[in-house]
Amino acid sequence: DTFTVLTESGDIYCFGDNLYWACSNTYGTGQLPIPSPMDLSGIESVVTQITAGCHASMMLDSTSGLWGVGANSSGGLGVGSWRDQRRPTQALTHDLPPVRRVTNHHMFSLWILGDSE
Repeated sequence: DTFTVLTESGDIYCFGDNLYWACSNTYGTGQLPIPSPMDLSGIESVVTQITAGCHASMMLDSTSGLWGVGANSSGGLGVGSWRDQRRPTQALTHDLPPVRRVTNHHMFSLWILGDSE
């Protein structure tokens, strides 16, 4: 299992199982015994929410941008491919209402959409 911690400043620390790059590719695959910074290159806005599922993590930023990293063999990250993602990759949400909340589990993610809180 992968565990994540989101700080008030938007930094993310990840520990546990990094199989399929769920904590991004900085550390390779394997176990992370202590919280280690997640590589957030490419995300220009502050991360406001994170969810860690089975071998994948998803992040929501302050502009309602949705990002996924890790296992993606079923396309559950919503990034337009079935390839595992080694770095946070933006989900294809441009034709949808803003993403307000996100959660993920094994092989799928759930996005709560809406124009207001």
